[in-house]
Amino acid sequence: MGRGKHGRHYGQHCQNRFGQTVTCIGCLPGGSLRIGKYLTAYGCRTGETEQIVKTVRVWQSAAFKTNNYCIMKNFDLRRIFQAFLLSAVLAAPFFTVQAQSSTQHNPNGLSYFTYWDQRRTLFAGLGLGTTDIVMLGDDFMDRGMWAESYGNPYIKNRGIDADNLAGLAYRLDDIIKYRPAKVFIHIGKRDIKAGMSPELAASYLSDIVGRIRSGSKHTRVYVLGIIPDKTTPDSTLAKYRKYDSIVSETVPGITFVDILPAMTGSDGRLRPEFAYGNSVLLNGKGYKAAVEALHTYLSKSILDDKGVRDDYPLTGFVKTRNSIIEYLPATSDDILMIGNSITNGGEWAELLRNKNAKNRGISSDVTDGVLVRLPRMLRVPPRKVFIMIGVNDLGNPPGKTEEYVVENIFRIVAEIKRMAPKTQIYVQSLLPVNPTFPSFRSHTVLGEPIRRINKSLSAAAHERGYSFIDLHGAMSDRDGNLDAKYTNDGLHLCWEGYRLWRDILMSYMK
Repeated sequence: MGRGKHGRHYGQHCQNRFGQTVTCIGCLPGGSLRIGKYLTAYGCRTGETEQIVKTVRVWQSAAFKTNNYCIMKNFDLRRIFQAFLLSAVLAAPFFTVQAQSSTQHNPNGLSYFTYWDQRRTLFAGLGLGTTDIVMLGDDFMDRGMWAESYGNPYIKNRGIDADNLAGLAYRLDDIIKYRPAKVFIHIGKRDIKAGMSPELAASYLSDIVGRIRSGSKHTRVYVLGIIPDKTTPDSTLAKYRKYDSIVSETVPGITFVDILPAMTGSDGRLRPEFAYGNSVLLNGKGYKAAVEALHTYLSKSILDDKGVRDDYPLTGFVKTRNSIIEYLPATSDDILMIGNSITNGGEWAELLRNKNAKNRGISSDVTDGVLVRLPRMLRVPPRKVFIMIGVNDLGNPPGKTEEYVVENIFRIVAEIKRMAPKTQIYVQSLLPVNPTFPSFRSHTVLGEPIRRINKSLSAAAHERGYSFIDLHGAMSDRDGNLDAKYTNDGLHLCWEGYRLWRDILMSYMK
C-alpha cells in the first residue's frame, strides 16, 4: 500500500478528513501500513488521539477498506502486534491519550468491528440512487425496518449497530457520491456515552454535515435528537440534551427533528414499554412510535398492529426483532427470507432488486424460533419462502444434534405447506464455515456436521416437496471451508458473499 495518499512519514504532518493538522507516527516495518494515516482517516484531531488498543482496531478497519472486501490480504497477527508496539512507542511523544474517544467500541470490540465492516462493505456494494432516502447512523437506524414500515422502497437503511461519529465519517463517501435526495442521521450517542463532550460531538457532526452539503448540494439533511435508553443516567441525559441543543442551533444546513416527545416519558428517558428489560434496542412498540413520529418527514406509516402478540416464548434479540417484524404488513406477493443472522444481515429488497423481498432473518435464531414465528409471518400466504436455518442449533449451548436440526427443518416445511399450500418453498443449504478465524469458535468448527445436514436436506427435497439450493459448494474454498474472500469472521458474510448469494438466487425470482 506504499506511502498512502498523503505521502507523509513519521514525525511529519498531514491533514485529517476534517482539515485539522495531525502528526503521522510512521510506518510498520517494511512500510506496509501507516498507523498515522489511519488515525487521520478516522478524524483524530491534534491532542485527541485514540487509545492505543482502539487505534489498532481502527487500523484494522481502515486496512480492510482498502481491499473492497472484508478481509485483509496477507493478514498477519504478527503485524497487528507490531503495529500495537509501534503505536505505543511512537505515539507517546506526539499525543496525549485522553478519555474522550470517537472510536469507542462496544464491550465486544471484535464483534463490533467485524459486524461494522460486514455492513459497511454491503452498503458500499449496493450503492444508492438520487431519489433515495437514507437512514444513516447507529443501532436506531440499523434495527429499523424503514422501507417496509412506510411502504416506500426508496428508503434505504444505512445504519450500523454501535456506530459512532468516527465510523460514520469514515464511510460517508459511500453515501455522498450517490447524491441521495434525503439523509436522516441519528449519531453521537455512543460517543457521548464513551466520554466525549457534547461540544466536541456536535463539532464532529457539523463536519459530517458539511461534507454532505459540499459533496451533494441538493441532498436535504435531517438530524434526529439522541434517543435515550430506559436507564440512561441523569448526567448522560443532560449531555444528550446539550448536544441536541448545540446541533439544532449551530449546525448549518440541516432540519433538526425532535421525536423525543413521542419516545420518552416525563423523566426524559425512553418509555418503559418501548424496550424489553434493560435492552438498549427498541422493540416493535418503540419503532412503531418512531415511525409514526417521523411521518411528517417521510410518509404515512403502514404498520399493521392487528393480531400483534407479545407473549411468544422467545428471548433476547430474537424477541426484540420479532416484535418489530410483527408490525410489518404482509401481502400475497411477498418473498420471505427466513433465517438467522446471516439472513438478517442482508438488505434483500436491494440485493434481489425486488421490493417484495422481505427480510425475516433474526440474529441468533434457531429452528424452534422459526417454528414459533411462522404463523404470524404466514398470516397472508406469501409467493415464495427461502429458508436457511440450523447453524445456531448446533453452535449455541446446549447444542442440538444434526438429526434434530434436519427434523425441525422438515417440520418448518410441513407447517408452511399446511398454512400456505400454494407458497413455493426453497430450502437453502447451511453455509460453510471457516475455523481459521478466531471468532465464533463454537460455530466455525462445525464444518463436518454442516456437510452432513446439507446432504440430508438435499436428498429429501423431492420427497418433502421443496427445492434445495446449494450455497455451500459455491462459497467453499478448496478445503471445503467458507472462502475467506466472503467473510471476516469465518461465519458471517461481507459484500462479496452477499453478492454471490444474490447472483445464485436471482434465477429463482421469476
